This record gives sequence, structure tokens and C-alpha cells, in this order.
Amino acid sequence: MVWGVGSDDERDEGLEAMMRRLELEREVERVTNRAREAYERNASAVSTLVNTAQIPSSQTVLAAAEGKVKIETDLGGKRILQVFRGGPSCSSARTIKELQRVNIRDLNCPARNEGKILVCRVLTETMIGNGITFHVEDPEELALPLTMPSPTPHPSYGVPATVLQNLFPQGTIIALKEPDVRFALNGSYALRADVPTDVCFINGRSSMVSAIQWCTEATGQVEPSWEEHKLAGNIAMGRKELMTQMIAVRHYTLGMGDPKVVSDPYKSFQLLCNRAQAYLNMRQFGSAYRDCHRAQSLFDATANTTPSIEITPDQRKKLYWRMMKAAYGLRLYDHAQKILTTKCSGLSIPDLPNYVLKIVTQKTGASLGRYDWSLMWKDMHSTTAPHFEVSDYTGPIEVQLLPGRGRGLIITQDVHAGQVLLASKALITGFLSEAPNTALSGLDFERNITTKTTQVLALDKSIHALIDDPSVITIWNSLHSGREDDPESAKTDFPRITEEKRLADILYDRPPQIDVAKISGTLDTNAFGVSSLSRKASEQPGNNFHGEAEHATMLFGLPSLANHSCLPNVTVSHWGDVVVYRALHDLSSGSELLVSYFSPEGSFMARCGLAKEWGFTCTCALCVADESDDYVYREILMERDYSRLMEQSDSLGPREFLRKWMELEKEVAATYAKGRKGMQPDLRPIWRAIAALWWKIDGRRSIPAERFSLECIGTIFSTPQQRATHGRTIEKLPIISGDGKIESILYIARAQFVFMGNPVEGNAWARTAFWAHETMFGGGLAIFLERFEGKLPHRYEVDWAG
Repeated sequence: MVWGVGSDDERDEGLEAMMRRLELEREVERVTNRAREAYERNASAVSTLVNTAQIPSSQTVLAAAEGKVKIETDLGGKRILQVFRGGPSCSSARTIKELQRVNIRDLNCPARNEGKILVCRVLTETMIGNGITFHVEDPEELALPLTMPSPTPHPSYGVPATVLQNLFPQGTIIALKEPDVRFALNGSYALRADVPTDVCFINGRSSMVSAIQWCTEATGQVEPSWEEHKLAGNIAMGRKELMTQMIAVRHYTLGMGDPKVVSDPYKSFQLLCNRAQAYLNMRQFGSAYRDCHRAQSLFDATANTTPSIEITPDQRKKLYWRMMKAAYGLRLYDHAQKILTTKCSGLSIPDLPNYVLKIVTQKTGASLGRYDWSLMWKDMHSTTAPHFEVSDYTGPIEVQLLPGRGRGLIITQDVHAGQVLLASKALITGFLSEAPNTALSGLDFERNITTKTTQVLALDKSIHALIDDPSVITIWNSLHSGREDDPESAKTDFPRITEEKRLADILYDRPPQIDVAKISGTLDTNAFGVSSLSRKASEQPGNNFHGEAEHATMLFGLPSLANHSCLPNVTVSHWGDVVVYRALHDLSSGSELLVSYFSPEGSFMARCGLAKEWGFTCTCALCVADESDDYVYREILMERDYSRLMEQSDSLGPREFLRKWMELEKEVAATYAKGRKGMQPDLRPIWRAIAALWWKIDGRRSIPAERFSLECIGTIFSTPQQRATHGRTIEKLPIISGDGKIESILYIARAQFVFMGNPVEGNAWARTAFWAHETMFGGGLAIFLERFEGKLPHRYEVDWAG
């Protein structure tokens, strides 16, 4: 065998893999084309009554059903799933009693059949792919497939198949509110429920369906008694696994529909309390709170003027404890504290003192912006999907309508460098780890937008988040969705909602109307592609306000209103699902808080392209200055000569290599307009390369080269008088470069120790690097030392306290 060529078997395997990949790509293209044709047909066709001759019978469907699931995989065994969306997809806001009962033959297609409800029975086993799909039958033995793209609060792509298949087993009776009937990819009729609240479990013993004579033989089991549902729910909940809690909720919900439970408030109380605990286990705090409130109304005269049951002290303790935990999970800290002091005081609950302290901590964070950064640092690097129990902090900031810029965030008092201005927990997140071994490709035909895995996950989770906590719909509606029918509040106002208003919305007596298309637009317009602050400096792929980063997609409320500048005046860092804005410099009252939607270190042409995607033209000082330069030739030099020199690092001697870098520096510097000072960011990587070469040739000369690299990005060095005041070597931090600016400062510190033999200067530069880290990220000395461990002057003692 010839080295590097490979055996015949290896070549055959490579050819086979290539053919499989090509076939998979062709199949993806075929499916996409068929989905687009179905979307266009549904968008343009006149809605008419379904043709029953084209609808199969239940027996035909059962005969054809194989119960198999086809999952497309790539060569590494990863699932590849396409997620198609488009067209109107609002959920029903009506109750079952308000709707007229119909059968399949009474439905129109393509249409959202408003004012109607379809009672049907699950006919086939659940197929798993883009959500779940199963056939349902009506009492007349007509059957249609029903697809639920977002069936579970946790994205279904990460839910075990056994759990998904047990959510709607054969024989389960459901009611579809205002059924959405569309033409499927194969041209046949299909039902779709984009929002799971449109699918309601119906107990088979209830008067609503007890008289139905189903035409087919019974599929699945006979409806269990309420006691059996309760026992099955308790078993599922007792497993403590997040996914099995969904099965517990299913059983408790069906149990509550049993006529014996409907007529007995005490039985209802038991099932409501149990379901509340299952919801708590799933972190569905709004649903848990509603169940606790309903259970309370059955015995508490303050919630219901005619209490009808008596409960034991132990049951009362469990209920209020669960209600308090639900309020805490909803971040209703005043209300949670009130429940603790009025309902739980004196109870023997081991965790009670802990929650007393937690509530005080959260209220302190909300009022002062103080957080346990060390604990957050530890926790966010111990999991792939970090979520924190923290309150939001809003500093001296107000929302104002700015001429030609829309809404913006304005600082209302003078602030100092490093001051926390905003700390906000994400409204929604989408982590890659939530869809293990799965690649998702989303395509919205209506807006012609493609999305990637974490964005698809964020959309799924958003639907359930708004169902669970309708009080945040007001926040979502205040964010621009990119649609023309956005309310004026999405352009002018931003609400501050009281706990009382949130509670009223959470307890509203009808389901919220969820507009999936609007949610999708809001995410696409406002969500960030982010990565948490990296454990080691410069490992972080960076924030991307327009797309997917390596780890997560997140949507925030108030922070989303910050406008863009390539010269931001705040730093943005992510601690798990919490975003923190800190002042980069001392800022005066009335200053607009500015962030960068994309890397300001990109070339002018690259930045213009990204701004165009966002629909604006950046007029910051850097872009105005770049536009007057010979930016086209500079782009050519950086793409051609800079890239070529980077590839030649091992082929030339240090001095010859240095000469070529110095020549490139002169050429690039000449592209800047005559007399331009300050920000010349394209020169920074060149000066960093020059500094690295001087380190090898004459280390003393590496110091001015590294200083030049910092000057290129706007660093202002301290004067002797300023150093005498605060001891720092830098008066004003550079605008851009993130961890890179701190690396440069530490580089100079090491050079002062190693080449200049000057520990005083070495200490001053090292302490300045720590100050820069505190200004941008905070967290304390231990986190700084961990992040820059490989960049520190280890052989020399540094007096960090100064």
C-alpha cells in the first residue's frame, strides 16, 4: 500500500459515503420543493369543504400503518430534520364550550375552521420527526393525519421516543379547537396544531364523548378510572426525570375529566396538587401556579367565598409551599415572599430558610445589581445549557424615541467605567445540547428565512413559554417582529409590568392566543446568537446578534432595544442565560447606550454588508472615516497579502519575515485618509504580528509594537499625572478587541519583566490588565487569573492589590 493513498476498501467506502451524501442532498431538495409547493397551494387556494371521497377510512389507515419512523441521518449518524413553517398560525383563544362540534366532513381546506371543534380519537402510533404525527378518526370513521410540531415544553427533538409515543397513545380521545386543515406535501388533507393548547385531552368517560359509538374496534386501552390515572401519574412523577413529568401531567389531566372527579371537589384538589408538582418539576411555573390557585379556591374562603372542602394541615402545607415555589420560579419575588410570611410561616419545611434567603438575594439583585459572579462562573461551566435563578437589574436607563433611530436606551445619570447598567435573564434560550445528535434546518416560506438548530429550538420553546406564562406576552409584543402589522408600542414604548398585572395575566380564565408567525419574526429580528464568557480567554467564538453562535440562541427584553454602533460604549457579556451590559468608559447623563450587533473588527465592506442585512446604514464615526479611505484596496491587501503572510510563518527567517510585515503595514496605513488618527483597526493584527517577531529578535522592541497595536483600536495611555492618581498605564480602554486587548496588555507586562527587567512597570501593566477585565466583565481576580492563566507572567511575582 502506498502511504497517503489508502486501500481499495477505503476508497470504496469513501465513494459509497459520497454517494450517500449526494442522495441525501437530493432528497432534502425534493422534500423542500414539495413543501414549498404545498405552502403556495395553501396560500393561494380557495377554501372549500373537504371532499370525503379523498379522505381514507379508519380501516384503510390502520391497514396501511406500519408504525415505523423514518429518521434521516448523515454519515455520522446524526438526525437531519427539516422544519417548514409559513402562513397564518394563531392558536385558538376560545374555550371548548364556546365552539360548535363538527366532524371531518364539515371542515374546510385550506382553512382555520373558526368557531368549530373536532372530537376525535388517536388511531395510529405516533411517528416522530418534525414534532409528532399520528392519524385521528372521527365518529364517522374518517381519518386524517395530525401533526404537532411543538408538542412538548422541552424541545421534542431531545425527548425520548417512548415518552413522545406515550403522550398520545392509540385510543386517546382529543378535541381539536378550531382545526387547521391544510394540503400536505403529498397533496392530501392534513390537520396541523402549531400550538399545543389547540389539542385538548378528553376523558373517555365524560359526558362529552360517552355517547359516541366509534366505528372501528377499540384501539388502545379502555379509559382508566380516575384512581388509575392518579396512580399512573404518581409513578411517572416519582421517576424524577424531566421527560416523564409530561406523562404524569397527561394522566392527571385525563383524571380530572372523569365525571367522578368533576363532581367531587376533593378529588379535583388532589389531582390539581399533584399536577402542580409535576409542572414544577418541568419548570412550568405558570401552569403550576394556576393549578395551585384553582386548588386553593376549593377550600380557602379568601379565594372563594363558598369553600366546599376541608383539607388536612399537611395538604395545606404542601399546596402553599408549591404555590410559593411557583411564584418564585415566575420571579414574582414580592408575591413569593408574601406567601412565605403569611401562609408558610411556622411550617416545618427544611428548605424554608433557604428560600427566605434566596428571595432576599433576588430582591437585592433587582435593586442594586449585585450578583454572585463566582457562583455563576462555576455553574455556567458545569453544564451545556446554563440557566440561572437571578433577577433582572435595570440601572440608570430609560427608553426614549430617538429621531431617525427608533427606540434607544439613554443613560439618566453619570456612570463610571465598569458599572453594571443592565443585567437581564433571557426570555427564551435555545441550546444545541437540547437537541442531541440532531441537526435542524428551518425554512419559513412566508418570509423566505432560513434558521439553524438553536433558532428552531428557541421557537419551539417560545410557544410553550408564552402558554405557561402569558404575562410576558406584553414584553414580546413590545419587540419589533419585522411585520407591518406590529402595534405602535413595538416602535415607541417598552412596558414595565407590575407583579399584580402579571398575576392577573397568568390567572386569566381563557387560553392566550399565540401567534407563531409573529414569535418567529420577533426571534429573527431580536434574538442573539451567543456564547457564555469563555473559561479560557479568546476561546469564545463571539456574539452574533444576527444568527446562531456555537452554543445558543437567546432573546432578551430591554437589552434588545440598544442600538448599534461599530464603536460601542458598553461591553456585552453573557453569563449563561444572563446578559450583562457594563459601561466601557465613564459616560455622561444623556448618553445613548450603544452595542455592536456584529464584530467591529471586521472590514468596512464586511460591516456594511452585515448592517444591510439588518436594514440600516451605520453612520458611526468609524464607518464615516472608513468611507473616506481607500477601503477597497485595503480589503484587497488584507485578503491577499495578510492571508499570504500568515501562511508563510514557517518558511522565512524572522528578520526577512519582519521586513515583509513592515512593508505590509506601510501599504495598509497608506489606505487611510491623510491625517486620520486613532481608530485604524486593520493595522492591529499587523502590529501584533510585528510584536511577536520582535519578541524573537529583540524583545525590547516588541513593547512599542504592541503599544501601536493598542493605539490602532483607540487606546488612550495614561499620562504621568494620571498614573500618579490611579496607577494604571491606560486611561481609556480601546473600543474593540474583547479579550485581545487584555492579552496585549499582559504581553507588555511580560516584556517589561523579561526584557526590560522592570518589575515596577511589569506590575503596573499586569494590574491594568486586571482592571480592564473588571471593567469589561467583572467577576473578580480569581476568574481573571483562570481565564488568562497562559498569558500571565508566571515566573514573576505580581502585586495584584497594588
